[in-house]
Amino acid sequence: MTMFIINIILFISLILKLKCVPVTSKYNMIKHKKIHQNFNKIDELKQQIIIIDIGYSFDENNIQWVGKSPFTITKTYNGTNNFLPFYTFNDIKMFDYSGTHLDAPYQFDKKGWKVADIPLNNLLVPGCLLDMRNETTNNPEFLLKPEHIIEWENEYGPIPNNSVLLINFGWSSRWYNKNSYLGLMNDGTRCHFPGISKEAAEWIIKTEKIVGVGVDTASVDAGATADFEVHQILSSANIYNIENVNLNNDIELPAQGFNLIVMPMKITEGSGAPCRIIAILSKNNNKSDDNNSSNSNRSYNVFSNANREQIFVPVLFIVLLISWNRNKKY
Repeated sequence: MTMFIINIILFISLILKLKCVPVTSKYNMIKHKKIHQNFNKIDELKQQIIIIDIGYSFDENNIQWVGKSPFTITKTYNGTNNFLPFYTFNDIKMFDYSGTHLDAPYQFDKKGWKVADIPLNNLLVPGCLLDMRNETTNNPEFLLKPEHIIEWENEYGPIPNNSVLLINFGWSSRWYNKNSYLGLMNDGTRCHFPGISKEAAEWIIKTEKIVGVGVDTASVDAGATADFEVHQILSSANIYNIENVNLNNDIELPAQGFNLIVMPMKITEGSGAPCRIIAILSKNNNKSDDNNSSNSNRSYNVFSNANREQIFVPVLFIVLLISWNRNKKY
């Protein structure tokens, strides 16, 4: 009787195994087909968008706040061994607010988010750009006021919800001249460059639309500040800052209609961190393309609720696989 039961179990197992073979094979075929379809969709999407890195590389040209440790990279090993034809690694030392970086709200608020606390929804956001270059040409002491933002909204439309506000003071062109970029005086300690006014910072908080503010200078506060009042105001509302943003690119960002992926180093106790920022815009919304200049103000939010499922994942997929071999066979 026991042997009979064992045989029955073996027979049923065999039948189930045989039935699973074609199902598994069919599943794999469907899976592989979907993978190829997804790659095709990504290829189609890549043809429609432009991806721009709006951060600076960390190297000997890096700029940090006056008197702080410069960025250094030291090769600790560079050569071969019995197993590898080439192998290298480095020691890196830096001030956490140097180069393109993110200021977490915790920097000026004990109850504010630290770098690792900032929600991902606040780092994958629509962006908008205020171009203040005409105001700062002969005025390094310029302060952004609420009326400048209101005037911008009257021309380009309301600031999107859950967005990052970028401000172009025209300072990116000075990046490779530290004295000019920081506006260092003769004593080498006092800085002079444009910034945001206290009133504008308070206006930004009241909108309840802005989760981050980015500038192409070394600080959201003006260079001559002593109390970092704008930092304090924005931090109190858990609004982060991105400083030393590179807005001097071959492709200029439009006033609206682009999106940002803000990627700070995830430092658990960090009050600040080096940051990479990716801007994504539609080719139809490329400000530098004269043929599309009429579309430069059109808003297209990749990270809106309506587009999140359709476009958000493929866009991230593109960024992550930008150097991946497209011709890999499955």
